[in-house]
Amino acid sequence: MAQANPDLVMHCGDIVYNHFLLGREDYRCLSIYGPQMRSVPFFFCAGNEDLETPAVDQPFLNTFYLPTNSVTGTKHFYSFDHGNAHFAVLWVPSLKYYPGTEPYGLTNGSAQYNWLTNDLATSTKPWKFMALHSPVACSSYHRFDDENANGIYDTFELHDLLVPVAQRYGVQIIFSGHEHVYERSNPMGGVYQIVSGGGGGPLPPYYITERDAADSEFYLSWHFVQVTVQGDTLRLQAIGTNGVAFDSMTVQRKLPPPQLYDAAWHSPLVE
Repeated sequence: MAQANPDLVMHCGDIVYNHFLLGREDYRCLSIYGPQMRSVPFFFCAGNEDLETPAVDQPFLNTFYLPTNSVTGTKHFYSFDHGNAHFAVLWVPSLKYYPGTEPYGLTNGSAQYNWLTNDLATSTKPWKFMALHSPVACSSYHRFDDENANGIYDTFELHDLLVPVAQRYGVQIIFSGHEHVYERSNPMGGVYQIVSGGGGGPLPPYYITERDAADSEFYLSWHFVQVTVQGDTLRLQAIGTNGVAFDSMTVQRKLPPPQLYDAAWHSPLVE
């Protein structure tokens, strides 16, 4: 990651594995990213492992200096701009109940949901990204989770909640973690979904539980995702520990200009 020389780093949660206990932040996070943090801003989503402690969200909130939102005044969820991009960072460690965090939950009509739609509607940036811990689509271990026990798989619930919002307000990519894999989806109504959970935690024997209909690529490997935006072109690469990209895609915001092609009458040649 340091060799990639990024402008910023986005972390999709489960920052300290396993369980974000006070005292672990130094030797399981800050000591690792510290040299890069001296010159590169890091932005974090909270993961389920970051809250499943007696102190719940306090270790996460006390460790990182992050933007705040205009609704609750806290850094549970927030947004920021960088260059031509707008980032909306959501508070969805999972759909499980965490004591004391009820005001920050994401449901249709909740404070976070209303903040998100207003935030995206007022952004004039051409590139828009969402980041949250729990994926809106996946093919592995967490595909059939139902953490709030409402009879609906969490991935299906988040997909139905967030993908229409992303489509309506021009979000190109939804980034998430949770699964210790890399997974890239085909566009869902113009919205891509990237799962990037190979940031150093254990790689258990995950397998494809049921391949999601939108799934395009699936890798069980440590990695990070590098995104480069230049004008109307976005280039995404998944890079392994050897520094080599093992997956990539290009997204264009606009159609290419019209172009005429020479062809012999009645003799089409398509290569």
